[in-house]
Amino acid sequence: MADSGPIIGETGTVTLTNGYVSNIKSFTLNQVADEHDITDFASTNTWTEYMTGKRRWSGTYECYLDGTTPMVLAGYDIDGAAMVMTSSTGRTFSGNAVVTGGDVTVNPADPNLVSYTFRGTGALTVA
Repeated sequence: MADSGPIIGETGTVTLTNGYVSNIKSFTLNQVADEHDITDFASTNTWTEYMTGKRRWSGTYECYLDGTTPMVLAGYDIDGAAMVMTSSTGRTFSGNAVVTGGDVTVNPADPNLVSYTFRGTGALTVA
């Protein structure tokens, strides 16, 4: 199969418990796994050996700020599997999350924006 090149994020959504978050400009999702060095003195291998540990996920989403954009306050606990991010390819990422911050940017030369940070509180489901 030939490489089709990068997928451009022309569309995408973020949905919270209280409904669709309108005016989405972008979102990022970070997935990280801890790594543990398990190399010991009995190892016959000259390479360092690792095993994976706990996994976690976090990210940001950015919205154009107008009178219809719902404002979410830092510390908002999103109940249930209520944060769902959908990419332009239709792939979804969902799970429980807590909003950890929100930054509002107002500039006369640009559209008003609000950027939120969040941290997952359990498993991330990718479909």
